[in-house]
Amino acid sequence: MVQVSGGALARTSSVTPPNQDQIFHLRDNRVDTIFRAGHQPCSFFGEMIPLPRYICNASAMACRNPIQRSFELASVRCDDLTPLVYRRLFAEHPEARTMFRSQGSDLVKGSMLALTIEAVLDFAGERSGHFRLIACEAASHDGYGTPRELFVAFFVVIAATLRELLGADWSNEIDDAWRQLLAELEGIVQAAN
Repeated sequence: MVQVSGGALARTSSVTPPNQDQIFHLRDNRVDTIFRAGHQPCSFFGEMIPLPRYICNASAMACRNPIQRSFELASVRCDDLTPLVYRRLFAEHPEARTMFRSQGSDLVKGSMLALTIEAVLDFAGERSGHFRLIACEAASHDGYGTPRELFVAFFVVIAATLRELLGADWSNEIDDAWRQLLAELEGIVQAAN
């Protein structure tokens, strides 16, 4: 699987974790920010979304899911997607840089990317529930002042980073699957409340 620094998908971490005071402060800030902005907690059990076109068969030798395959191919070429994704995000959207604290932000970035990849893979695959995090996080990021367009741009940046990494292995099938996925994700993000 793809490795991200400080994230749930990481095999190893290249960052020093923040101390407990920093973690506690981040948790308090997040809850306070969301409720102070007047946002309601996001329900995990929202409206059901139809099953996707691409589902991996565990008995198959190769995954037929082009989204999952793009991540698998990238994992062979790159030890850690985190710096590549955020370098591109900050180059294309400089305003995003100020949204991250300087201390402990590598851990936050890695964790955010890991959760995003997990949600994207679930959304493109079985839709067992992790994908619901997308709508919840879109609503909670409103409390941080993150524009929905920037939230959607994060997914676009991930796809562009994978495309660059894969080079000639970025097939028409993978491209079509990502285009469809990005359009569906944009719809979910814009509809989230």
